[in-house]
Amino acid sequence: MAEKKKKLTRNDAAELYRDLHKAMSQMKKDETQETKAPINNKVAKQIAEAIRASMKKDDAIRGSGGSAGDSSLSNQIPDEASSYNPSARQATPLHGFSNASGSQLAITFVVFFLLAKVSFSALEFSGVFVVPNANASLAGNGMRGRIPFSTSQYSEAEVTVLKQLDAKRAEMEERVIDLNKREQEMNLKEQEFVARLAEIRDLTEKLKLSREKTEAQRNSKLEQLSNV
Repeated sequence: MAEKKKKLTRNDAAELYRDLHKAMSQMKKDETQETKAPINNKVAKQIAEAIRASMKKDDAIRGSGGSAGDSSLSNQIPDEASSYNPSARQATPLHGFSNASGSQLAITFVVFFLLAKVSFSALEFSGVFVVPNANASLAGNGMRGRIPFSTSQYSEAEVTVLKQLDAKRAEMEERVIDLNKREQEMNLKEQEFVARLAEIRDLTEKLKLSREKTEAQRNSKLEQLSNV
């Protein structure tokens, strides 16, 4: 085992580190929360320490400190191996999935709102929500007040009597209309008569005052003449 460690060179250590890194990456991709258990961090640390010790022995044999890039590579081995945390690795995709699902829900809501707005605009343009104006047909003057009825259930005599009654009813309605017009005319005439009566009263009052005034003047003149 010691001979194998002495024969381990820097390139072999780098290849071994790459293989270890690939194996750990593959295990990170394949592992799940339910089917596979997390990797033991202590085992990874021990492997990294063994590789680092072998690389230090190789440097001591060669008598060279190595390049700055090699030393940095050897220093990164235990840090990267020890920094592996399966629980943190498993929590990251769940967070990303929640963010992705939230953004997808927001985009879906916006698209649904736009489609609903376009649909309502199309329905409004087509006239679905427009209520037509109600137009009632008016009957002519000759048909006003007449009630349509079916003559199939009446005899000819009954139909004749009904027609006569309907004609009398129409005549009475016309008379009622004429009487209403006359009543309105009488009311207007009565108002005019009241107005004229008020004017006549005013005139009589004025005439009375003027007559009293003239009589007073005449009496005063007669008194003056009698005193002379």
